[in-house]
Amino acid sequence: MKYFRYMWVSSSLDERRAELFRQLNENTVPEEVFLIGIPEENTHLLNIYPGEILKKNYYRESDELVIGLAGAKDEAEELAGGIIRLVHEKTGGFDIRAYVREAGETAVQND
Repeated sequence: MKYFRYMWVSSSLDERRAELFRQLNENTVPEEVFLIGIPEENTHLLNIYPGEILKKNYYRESDELVIGLAGAKDEAEELAGGIIRLVHEKTGGFDIRAYVREAGETAVQND
C-alpha cells in the first residue's frame, strides 16, 4: 500500500498522528485502526480496511493508496463519506484519485 502525504485522520486519532504515520512506514498499525484507501481499479470509490490487513503481503505490496485513518469502523465510514462529499463539492465529480493527486501536488508546491 502507498500512503497519501496529507492523509485525513479522524479526531479520535489526532493525538496519535505522528505515531501512526511511523507505524504505517513500518507496515504495522493497531488492529483497531481502520485504513481508507482508493482502490487500484475504478470499481468503486473507497475501501475501508482494519489495520490488521497490513499483516498480509498481498495488501502491503498492493498499489492501493491509503488516504485516511480512523479509530473505529463507524468513524471510517463517516470520514470516507466526508471525503467523497468534499471531492464532489470541489470538483463536481467523484474522481478521488485525481483530486488527491492534485491536492498533493498543490501542497508540495506551497511548502
